[in-house]
Amino acid sequence: MSDIRESLVQLLDTLKKDLRIVRASLITEDGLIIVNNSENDEDDEITQNFAAISASILSMAERGIEIINVNKILEQIKIDAGFNENSDADFTIMISRVYSNVLLLIIFPKTTNMGLIQYETSKIIKKIRNLVKKDTSKAFFSDLGSLT
Repeated sequence: MSDIRESLVQLLDTLKKDLRIVRASLITEDGLIIVNNSENDEDDEITQNFAAISASILSMAERGIEIINVNKILEQIKIDAGFNENSDADFTIMISRVYSNVLLLIIFPKTTNMGLIQYETSKIIKKIRNLVKKDTSKAFFSDLGSLT
């Protein structure tokens, strides 16, 4: 595993440990998985499905945004699933843009403090961007095109 991949997995693992997150992944806007938190290996099919669905949701939402204002960029989508807000079985999916073509996908119980999730998500996005800037080989993200 490359150094940057290990660092990204550590960031996602820390996010999962510090918050009550079920799953954390970096994905492309096309729905391909870049990296998961390390405990996702056994649930690879679930992660792939969530990544593909998230990419579809993002694409549809962006089309809607373009109708309203062509110059706006979709930064984040939050989806709540379930019927009972106080149940850990109900969950939230949050898709946040890291770069124009890279997204942070996190899934967490609806009972988790949303303000804390927002705060920690913005911190981890900055850390991911700093890791990518410091990566001298640039090989890890080379297939993704421009990271702007």
